[in-house]
Parts: sequence; structure tokens; C-alpha cells
Amino acid sequence: IIILDILTKKVDVRDFSEYDEVRNLAVNKSVVFVLANGIQSFDLEDNSEIKEVRNLGDSNRNATFINSYDRFVYVLSPDKRNIYRYSKDDAGYSDPIGWMTSATGLKYNEITSFSVDGDIWFSTVDGQIKKFSGGKEDNFEIRGLNEEFSSSIKVFTNSGQENIYVLEADQNRVVILSKSGEFKREIKSVSLSTVGAIAVSEELGKIFAMSGSIVFEIDLVE
Repeated sequence: IIILDILTKKVDVRDFSEYDEVRNLAVNKSVVFVLANGIQSFDLEDNSEIKEVRNLGDSNRNATFINSYDRFVYVLSPDKRNIYRYSKDDAGYSDPIGWMTSATGLKYNEITSFSVDGDIWFSTVDGQIKKFSGGKEDNFEIRGLNEEFSSSIKVFTNSGQENIYVLEADQNRVVILSKSGEFKREIKSVSLSTVGAIAVSEELGKIFAMSGSIVFEIDLVE
């Protein structure tokens, strides 16, 4: 895992070569959570060793995505058709609890990303954004977007952010939406066609778009 300091351009590397597979990661403040032979973590600030959060088990064995919010870690398991939540206390992280509280028509194997800000936001291969609150689907309607999403998208947000950021690489764009669904801005560039993921800092006013080993920087303010 490569950590790039945006201001100094210095790079730090955490070696995960002893793990069979590294599938996904999430950052909560200074802690990085990694799906790799279960769930591992390390701290960005104290150069700590890699620690095991949870060992390999049914809830995370074939999980595709991980995210974190507050004292919780979430993993998405298409096999189990659920999201499992681990909560932290003084003794460590709890056994996993199924977070979805009602059956839905959600196609778990078509989810392309998910973000957590207290609610959970999913994106899908056919350009849908779905919002879930307390384990149940909540209505989310996009308003004011001239060209609807029609291909695979990825969504990025967190609890500290005002907006939702949507990457639609097939359409060479990033779309900015409010969390109530109002269209705010669209950024188009042919360079976005090869981007696989985005991260956003509203504090810095930047979108960071990853294309292979290249990181593009996009200003949020026109």
C-alpha cells in the first residue's frame, strides 16, 4: 500500500506481500483498514506495525469492499448478501453483525463502491446510486442532472463532506451532488476515462483521481 503525501510528494510504502490478497482499503482519520486475510489495520501517524483487526471468517472471507465510520468497520459480502459491521470497544472489535435489517432487491455483485457517512451510499454497474439508513433503503432522487448516469459509476463521500462525488469513467466525468440529490457541478476530461477511483478533500478543494500509477489533481472550485 502506497501512501502519498500531497503537500511534500513524499511516498511511504506498507508491505503487504505476506498476505495472499489485498482487495480494498478504507481510511478513518489516521487509521487505514485493509481487507487482506481478514481485516488488518495500521496507523498513518505513528508508523505502527500492521495489526489484525479480525481474522479470516465467513463475514469477510469473500468480502469485496471495506469502509469505516466513527468506531465501526463495515465490509460488503456479496456471498452473504449483507454488510457486516464490527464495533470497537476497550477489548477490541466485536463479532460481526449483519447491518442490513430488511430484504431488498439490491444486487450485491453489481455494487462498484460504497461510502459511509452514518448512512451508506452504494454505486452500481448500471449507474445507480442507492442510499441506506439504519439498514433500510432510503429514497434518493437526483435532480437537475442533464445527462443521467448510464454506465458503471463509483461514489465517494464521508461524514466530514458536504457533497457526494460520482466518477463515471465511461463518460469522462466526475459529477458533484448534494446529499439531498441536487446537481451542483460536472467536471469533464478525457483523462478521466482511465481513472479507477477518486478521493476528495473539500478542505483542500481538490479531487484526486487515480489512473494506474498516475494521480491527477482536479480543483473543486471553477
